[in-house]
Amino acid sequence: MPEIRQIPHHRKGRLCCLRQRGGGDVKILKENKKIGYIRVSTRDQNLSRQIDGLNDICDTLLVEQASAVAKSCPVYDQLIETLQENDTLVVWDLDRAFRSTIDAVREAERLRNRGIHFQIVSLDVDTTTADGLLMYTVVAAIGQHERMRI
Repeated sequence: MPEIRQIPHHRKGRLCCLRQRGGGDVKILKENKKIGYIRVSTRDQNLSRQIDGLNDICDTLLVEQASAVAKSCPVYDQLIETLQENDTLVVWDLDRAFRSTIDAVREAERLRNRGIHFQIVSLDVDTTTADGLLMYTVVAAIGQHERMRI
């Protein structure tokens, strides 16, 4: 079962992440929320860069430990299910969210069709425009290329 780690959230002055063990749904009640998704490959990986980049702009931060080649990311999947129209999914880098160019393009389209906004903090691109989608796709392809070379 997914584990959602607690991250101190200084902007709101409270802990915004729930610790989930053994089942249950993630409940996020605020409307038009900005949810930050942080993925690390190992427990020892430093989260600071991603937390620092998302902490001031997100209502909630969710952390998942999953390899870039993992077939499943249960925290991400559950997060996507809870997002509603006009919510925003926020990630620090594109390669923290998706494993391949195809995954990235499909997910952006899926989110757009549901009316969910998608923000990549390190990549200031609007995926609702033709030029923005092109840049998004190119960056996703570069990320996939980098992973394949490792």
